Parts: sequence; C-alpha cells; structure tokens
Amino acid sequence: MYRTMISDAASGLLSGSKLSLAVRRLGGWTENGWWEAVISRPEDIEELMAGALIDGTHLTFDDRADLMAWLSSVGATPSEPIPLHWQDLAGFTCAVALQNDREPRPQLA
Repeated sequence: MYRTMISDAASGLLSGSKLSLAVRRLGGWTENGWWEAVISRPEDIEELMAGALIDGTHLTFDDRADLMAWLSSVGATPSEPIPLHWQDLAGFTCAVALQNDREPRPQLA
C-alpha cells in the first residue's frame, strides 16, 4: 500500500527530480514525543502533512526505529543519514531514492 502511494507521487516528478522525506514533531516535549514522516514530491510536503493531498504517504511514529523500519519496508533510501538525536530529527528533510523491487533493499541501522 505505502509503496503504491509513493510510486503514484513519483509518477508526477520531472526528469531528474527526487521525492523528499520530511519529519515533523507532532507532540510531546521529550524524546518520547510523536512524530510524522512523509514521502512525497518536495512541493507537496506541507499539503500532505496537513491532509489536503494524498499524493505520497506518511507514517506517525514514536520511536526512530519505527521510521527506519518503515523506510526499509517501502524501499526508500534517504540521501542523508537519519539523525540519531530526537532534537535533530525535528524538521529533518532530505531527498529519497526508491529501490527497484528487484534490487536488494539496504538495511538501515
């Protein structure tokens, strides 16, 4: 399901463009807060997070390991390392590449 939604978002990209991953804090003031991650076209990130658009996909999570597992399961490889510290995770944005289903998916730590 997630993979199909991401592929739909990628179908609207111009040649040479990449999808983006963005992470935002939803609530909580400690490491144990709530987070949302989205993968979509860069210009659609805010609308997707606001629920005004469906071209892309999102994950609500409370542990960095959940984010890493989700990225691996949908075959999305971030262009930059995912921050280790929750303070650095808030507002994190980078390009993502989608792995071909026939290619092995990298293991994210």
